Amino acid sequence: MTARILIVDDVVANTRLLEAKLTAEYYQVATAQDGFEALRLADQWQPDLVLLDVMMPGMDGYEACRKLKENPATLHIPVVMVTALGEPMERLRGLQCGADDFLTKPVEYDTLLARVRSLVRLKRMLDEWRARGETARALGLTSESLSEPSVTGARALVVDDWDFGAQNVQEALSQEGILPGRARSEAEALQLSTAIPFDLIVISLSMTADDPLLLASKLRAADKTHDIPLLLIAEPEQRSLILRGFDLGANDWLLRPLDENELRVRARKQIRRKFYQDRLREQ
Repeated sequence: MTARILIVDDVVANTRLLEAKLTAEYYQVATAQDGFEALRLADQWQPDLVLLDVMMPGMDGYEACRKLKENPATLHIPVVMVTALGEPMERLRGLQCGADDFLTKPVEYDTLLARVRSLVRLKRMLDEWRARGETARALGLTSESLSEPSVTGARALVVDDWDFGAQNVQEALSQEGILPGRARSEAEALQLSTAIPFDLIVISLSMTADDPLLLASKLRAADKTHDIPLLLIAEPEQRSLILRGFDLGANDWLLRPLDENELRVRARKQIRRKFYQDRLREQ
């Protein structure tokens, strides 16, 4: 799957290295050296993804990301922040600005490419629904504006056979007004997800009795669950499982020990995106 990717970094060596990696995967690449140029190119070129450095002169990545998400012409473009700042507060700040992910330098290219593929697939799907929604509005079939919805009352399913870990996730989701359910096994998760229209499914990759990736594949294959966002929770040494999960259609991931605030932001983002997609589909 080819796509247009905009790399934004004021260090030329960094942009050339990323450009070489992505070009080798047959992506079309453009580069910008500051936030101002990034905003102009994003508006004109309409990339499928922006890889955005944080530390830049004039306009840092946080401000550039915020402006991209404020512009109706670019708010739908996924943004991955790439930076040497790896502290949890910096990552949270990036997500709160609207970034879809936050990767630290030196970049693990397998992880980066997995995120690129996942976010490009998602954007292509949303582009199709956006085009249909615009057609419906042009025909006068609907006049509804697509404002950012609240996640209060949304339903989430936490799949984990570890009681303490599941409880922590459920409590964090509850603080957002999300209604969390719990499944301790693959069979229970499949049964509940068929009976209840969940808006998010959180899967622990550390389950011992069942294969969590097999569960993810079954959820993606089933008609009732193939559009529900999947959020993976893993141990730091399980990165290979995370990458496989993205190949199977997972939408996002978190590493333990969990940052409660980051979990809430990521869950909120995934649920809102599902609501947006649902509304476009209805139109």
